[in-house]
Amino acid sequence: MIVAIPVNGKGKADKVCASFGRAPYFLLLNVEENTNDWIINDAAESPGGAGIRAAQIIVNHHADALLTPRCGENAAQVLKEANVLLFQTK
Repeated sequence: MIVAIPVNGKGKADKVCASFGRAPYFLLLNVEENTNDWIINDAAESPGGAGIRAAQIIVNHHADALLTPRCGENAAQVLKEANVLLFQTK
């Protein structure tokens, strides 16, 4: 299982980003292989639709789940259609 998390940087000590669509990076945790990878969120600088574009990046990287503080309705729909589990934290 691959879990995606929006983060502010590419280090293990970097914090979770409160904005899913505008997060600079996504941390991809592969729980079976105990590995991780950071990918750049190319959607972060989009003038509009960043959440939808970010959701598609998550789908394209074969994530099984997204753990994020918040996710917009349209981005959540993209994830749902791709069978990506969405867990929103507070």
